[in-house]
Amino acid sequence: MEDNGTKSSLEVLDRNKVKLTVEVDEEEVEKAVEQAFKRIAKDARIPGFRRGKVPRRILEAQLGYQYGRSEALSENLPRYYLRALGQLELDTIDVPSFEIRQGQENGALVFDATVELRPEITVSGYHHWSFEVPNPLPTQEDVDAEIDRLRAGYVQYQTVERAAQDGDQLTINIVGSHRGEAIAALSANDYDYHLGSGVVVPELDENLRRTKATDEIEFEAVHPQGEDEPLHFAISVLAVKEGVLPEIDQDWVRSVSEFETVAELRADVEKYLSYVKQTEAGRSADEQVRSAVAALVQQDIPQVLIDQEVESRIKRWEQTIEEQEITKEQFLANIGQELDEFVAQLTEPATEAVKLDLALRAIACAEGLNGDQHQLAAITELAQRSNVDVDKYQQILRDGGELASIQGVLSKARAIDWLVEHTRLVDGAGETIEWQDINSTMNKEAASNLTEQSGETR
Repeated sequence: MEDNGTKSSLEVLDRNKVKLTVEVDEEEVEKAVEQAFKRIAKDARIPGFRRGKVPRRILEAQLGYQYGRSEALSENLPRYYLRALGQLELDTIDVPSFEIRQGQENGALVFDATVELRPEITVSGYHHWSFEVPNPLPTQEDVDAEIDRLRAGYVQYQTVERAAQDGDQLTINIVGSHRGEAIAALSANDYDYHLGSGVVVPELDENLRRTKATDEIEFEAVHPQGEDEPLHFAISVLAVKEGVLPEIDQDWVRSVSEFETVAELRADVEKYLSYVKQTEAGRSADEQVRSAVAALVQQDIPQVLIDQEVESRIKRWEQTIEEQEITKEQFLANIGQELDEFVAQLTEPATEAVKLDLALRAIACAEGLNGDQHQLAAITELAQRSNVDVDKYQQILRDGGELASIQGVLSKARAIDWLVEHTRLVDGAGETIEWQDINSTMNKEAASNLTEQSGETR
């Protein structure tokens, strides 16, 4: 193929590798040489000439034509290569190796670029999927439970004469000791202890259950630091108090919220729970579908793709901790890991992400979702966003080798749309759940990927 003074041809090698032979005519190369000498002139210091004003003939006399040509080839070889990628619409996954065959010193340029392509895989078994997700609609029992949780924040304790049970608040004097020595951190007077909370030591709840006011108890507990000698506790129960929740009435609603009536509060709680449940259902659906799609890939995948995904995740992590204003050392100290250990843990999710990417592309291909009209429509949209003429924008993408990348993003977005349309969701009772009734991120991610792609370069 030929475009803008560049011709390219393709030879298929083994293991997803290809060799591009790229020919750039002499006129195009000479333009690059001219530009190279102009760049050299900006920094050249030649007696009798101002910086940036040194004529090319003087630079050639001082440095030689070959110096400028070498700079031109070094600067433009990647550009010629990307232009060839655009002509052939190749989807590469690694850095190419170059070999100049002709034109190192003069004339037209001919070079080979050997590079690995993204593998095209086939997948099957995704046409009749059904996944169970939590029902996104809150029940009245859910609303009642959430209001009770809210009421629990306003509980008042009243003294009772009965034996203590979980949920009660006990006022106690407690002395904890080890080897006869009192431990200040385990000793207190008039200490309010929530029975069943499990704090201090597990044996505390076991011994306080069924006690009453005025009871005196002593017991031993296993030392939490593994000491041979156990801890010793002596406790006086001063009072047993029962929690009393406030009445759900208009006065309470007004005191704890911006609402006037119980009905308004319940409606707000129901709205909140709907969002929570829709998000839970959406997260469950997204995770199950992504996992199932990734599992479709049974072939070996190129290690370079996994390495690139790991590197991408490391960069995102570095950006995140930079925004949080903490160092790598601080972050790793907080999670108790070495850097090598942290990076190694990224391999498995990175592998799953690569499989997901490849499988979505394969689904788009299998379902015939890669038509030229789809690509043109998307490029038109991107061009309009960038306020650039469509033909010019398409040429920019082609010259930059971006067409295949754009097509990949579009393919994945359309595959996600297809999966959402053809994958059934059900709740625990087997009732159908509609995708539009849950907060799924799959479509949002497809749209955002397309938006981000418009500003990226290969």
